[in-house]
Amino acid sequence: MDKNEILTKMRDYETTINNLIATTSAEQLTQTRGEDGWSLKDVLAHMAAWQELCASWIDMVMRGETPPQTTTFSDETINQMNENFYDTNKNRPLNEVIGFFRQSHEQLLNVVNALTDDDINEPNRFAWRAGRPLLAFIAGNSFGHFEEHADSLRGRMDKSRVS
Repeated sequence: MDKNEILTKMRDYETTINNLIATTSAEQLTQTRGEDGWSLKDVLAHMAAWQELCASWIDMVMRGETPPQTTTFSDETINQMNENFYDTNKNRPLNEVIGFFRQSHEQLLNVVNALTDDDINEPNRFAWRAGRPLLAFIAGNSFGHFEEHADSLRGRMDKSRVS
């Protein structure tokens, strides 16, 4: 996948999220809970936190620094990070979470835009990726992450419309 395709997918994902925000009341965004106990706001904050992490780590690498995590995350590590992100953001007001989502998304778009196709797709371009292309890291923390949560978001939306 080339950079332009990635940027298009990221912008499409942003449009979908912005449409969700625009067509859902503040009460629905903050009160409707999924089976995990998270509201739509909590899921937005979760996705924003991972976008921010992704953007900051890529930015570090492009400056010649090494990110703090150089191996693939274990499920336990991911669960702990998710819990920490939730605890950090659960009491933030909705407007701050929406702003955080938009800011982190813009930050990631800018970082990706500065990359070359080789930066994105060459498996050995960055030593910290251990033979894995940067594409997987970008997708997994942006449009792919949204796809991972899409059914859960739809379920929360359906639940909010019934309530």
